[in-house]
Parts: sequence; structure tokens; C-alpha cells
Amino acid sequence: MAIETRNKTIDGHQVMVTQYPGTTSLTNKVRILKLLGPGVGETLSKVSPEEATAGVASSKLEIFIQVLGNVCGTLDPDKFTEFVLELLIGTRIKVGGTSGDYQEITREIFDLEFAGQLLLMYKILFFVLEVNYGNFFGKGGLGEFLKRKQPISPAIRK
Repeated sequence: MAIETRNKTIDGHQVMVTQYPGTTSLTNKVRILKLLGPGVGETLSKVSPEEATAGVASSKLEIFIQVLGNVCGTLDPDKFTEFVLELLIGTRIKVGGTSGDYQEITREIFDLEFAGQLLLMYKILFFVLEVNYGNFFGKGGLGEFLKRKQPISPAIRK
């Protein structure tokens, strides 16, 4: 399979996401598990399996935002910001409306485009996770794994 690029309009903003290479995808998935693991398990324990796997994008986005809210109090803000910027690598947003050009979301573009619009950033980040990890919270996804609350083997935990 080749690396794919997907486009989507999110709240009137045209967004283009290119998938991560395989090694980056695997590394980031482990980092996401470590970062969001406790928050995902806690949030999904309050959601029925039917709700978690319903395939309704808005419900999944709400779960994602709840998870971030649950773990934000325990995170170093600078490290979290850097990780979000790393997750947005390969993501472009059309700057200047429909006649503008796509620009990679760098720190500068992030600061300009998401000033006062953090919900837009979360929606774009959720799209990035969908492009790179498929059904992130649905059947067979990270959310289902964490909902079972199976401990990670000490042999692979670092």
C-alpha cells in the first residue's frame, strides 16, 4: 500500500492530511497509548459498546475531546503542545479562504489559524488520527482495546 493523502472540509476550512510512514505511525501510536491511555479507559468506561462503535463521527469526536479533557490535568503543557505539533506533521490547511494556498501546519500557522479556535484544532487532530489509524475509537481500534483495560505487558512497557 502507498501512503495516502485525504482531504476534508472542517468547519469551512479545507484540510489535507498525508499518512505517516509506517515507523512514524507505530511510534506515535505507542506515544498516544501512553499519553491518553488512562483517559481513554476512564472515558470509555462511561460509554456503552454500542455508542463507542456506532460509527457516528460527532460521537467519536465528543469521546476524543472528553479523553483529552480527562488527561490534560496530568500533562506537561509544553510536551503536550510539542506532541500535538508532531501529530500534525503532514497536515496542511488552506490559508486565506478558498483562494488561498495549502500550508503545512507549523508552529506559526498553528498560532495564527487556531487562535481562539481550539475546537477546530481538535477536529483537525481527530481527522489526522482517523487518516492514520482508521477507526480510532471503534471496533478493533484503540478505544476498544483500552476499554477492556488489559494491562500492557511489562516486557513492552518503557
